[in-house]
Amino acid sequence: MASEAAGSRSQDAAPSNIAREIEASGANVRLRTATDADAAFLFELFRATRGGVLRLGGLPETMIDNLLTMQYRARSQGYRDRFPGARRLVVETADGPIGELIEHDEADAVYIVDIALLPDQQQRGLGTALVQSVMAHATARGGVRAIVMANNAASLKMFGRLGFRDTGNGDEAHIELRWRPLDEAKQP
Repeated sequence: MASEAAGSRSQDAAPSNIAREIEASGANVRLRTATDADAAFLFELFRATRGGVLRLGGLPETMIDNLLTMQYRARSQGYRDRFPGARRLVVETADGPIGELIEHDEADAVYIVDIALLPDQQQRGLGTALVQSVMAHATARGGVRAIVMANNAASLKMFGRLGFRDTGNGDEAHIELRWRPLDEAKQP
């Protein structure tokens, strides 16, 4: 994918770790391959997007930090084990990193393993632009698949607006969604 982006413009114009650039909410957003130097940001992103639920329980902050550290390590290891070839991309603007997108090529789709944006970057159209960028690159593969928590109304609404359909293969806590280019062609 990085060679795809580099091939569309001058070799001097973009670093080799840029996977793609998109326009979102009036800002240029680029997706680049995550490196070891991104570890602190990625953990802070996890903390910012997952810590709120734990804080609702009234737990002490030190306990929350310990739980989030364990959860982050388990999640990271689980993703490495289940999706060894996944592309882990940092989402950034000119002001710095704002999110993460993890995508994995499957036989008949690109699977969105995870997508996260800093809380102050949410509800601004960035998530939609990121998913649309995956869709644009996934047409030849047959579409996009994602699994969303059943209680994540904002994400379910966004995916629905983009033409994703419930596959019926989820469970009580998760909904599996699928977008296929042919489904879009059938829309009135």
